[in-house]
Amino acid sequence: MVASLSNFSAFAKTKSNIDINPKAKPNLSILVKKIKRITKKGTRLSIVLHGMGDEKPLVNVSSELLMPSASINKLFTAYAALGILGPSYTFKTRVFLNPAKLKDGVLDGPLIVKGYGDPFLVSERLWLFVQLIAARSGIKKVLGGIVLDQSYYLDRPNFLLKQGLRKPYQALVTPLGFNFNSIGFGVFPKFNATQSSDPFTVSVYPPHPNILVTHYLKPTKGRRSLEVEEKLAGRHYLVKGRANLSKASYVYKPIKSPSKFFGDAFVHMMKQAGIEVQGPIVERKSKVPVEKNSKLATITFSSPPLSRLISLMNLYSNNYMADLLVYGLGQQDGAASYELGLKRMLAWLARQGVRLGKARLDIGSGLSKINTIQAKTVSELLRLAWRDASRGIELFGSLPSNNLEGTLRGRDLPFKYIRMKSGHLDGVCNLAGVVHKSGKAYALVVLAHSNKDASIQSDIDDLVHEFVSYLP
Repeated sequence: MVASLSNFSAFAKTKSNIDINPKAKPNLSILVKKIKRITKKGTRLSIVLHGMGDEKPLVNVSSELLMPSASINKLFTAYAALGILGPSYTFKTRVFLNPAKLKDGVLDGPLIVKGYGDPFLVSERLWLFVQLIAARSGIKKVLGGIVLDQSYYLDRPNFLLKQGLRKPYQALVTPLGFNFNSIGFGVFPKFNATQSSDPFTVSVYPPHPNILVTHYLKPTKGRRSLEVEEKLAGRHYLVKGRANLSKASYVYKPIKSPSKFFGDAFVHMMKQAGIEVQGPIVERKSKVPVEKNSKLATITFSSPPLSRLISLMNLYSNNYMADLLVYGLGQQDGAASYELGLKRMLAWLARQGVRLGKARLDIGSGLSKINTIQAKTVSELLRLAWRDASRGIELFGSLPSNNLEGTLRGRDLPFKYIRMKSGHLDGVCNLAGVVHKSGKAYALVVLAHSNKDASIQSDIDDLVHEFVSYLP
């Protein structure tokens, strides 16, 4: 054993119960000094460093404190989804049409599109869906417009209703969504940017036929600061602020009308595929499930497998995808319930031996400080998954392992040795994952909460370096 720190507050008073390996460099005292320095700034810390196959942790710093979980919560959501649904599970999106009204490529009626919670129906995949519709149906013209069915979800928890729609991670959660129900804007410096009165070009993603984008941007050599102002009910967006002259910048905004956003993009791609759509885009109002209509034929489009969805979710800590996974866990009798999904998730985790205790995992994405967890519970989950050959490999494979992309982009962490999931809220900076060193694996969980210190992230990164150095 390298060292055992069973209680940091007790250790601050006495070192008599500590077993230190004299070959460990740097020694335990340096690690303790860094922890004390962070806590003196008013930051609460809860830490566990535990060998994957060991009975007791190497380091335990207030591991029973209930702390905001932030996006560390996605580890629990992902693992439960892998266990309940399976790594190869796919979500569906379906088109319904009456073949009796299809003649010579003309559909004399509506095309109905129903969503079942595909978390990754992005531009490229919607285009593939449209190609599938064209190939399978032979449709060249739709006379009855497009009917969008958003009826699959039975409930909308309060936190989903209260989201402020200011940031892309607050996007509306719908069973039929497109591009995470957010719109993106790319700000690109022109080749002759330094000599131009308007040095930037702004493009919208996904390309949208009915959206006007204007910009009012000032160049900066420092940090960019961009915001998007919505006008004319989502038909006009103004991108403003400061943008960097040396590299492209990107900013995203959640949309207020998911059905309209989907419908406009769908019709645009249908046109590109050679299908003319006449008639309005409307939401289906009938309470009778469209599946009950035996006269309708169905074309089904499948999402990527769950294992791939979880990799994408954890890489970018996508809240929209996480909450759709919870709905996926709550599917029953042709509909889905978020509340039921949470109940099934918590029950399954308990059956696997995860002792949640007083933890609150009310939101699958972790997008609220009402979600709280103990570091020892996160460590328990990681060590359980490590022993789980079929699901654990998918969970750990989904964790970011470099600082070139995703939520760890630009972070100063020892990526040679780690795979980590981050979690951020105001004043919250969490990391949890696996450390590999000298042929051994360790679960490392660092939960930090500060109401004062804005530099908490760099402190946590420095602390992780120290933990890795501490290991033999």
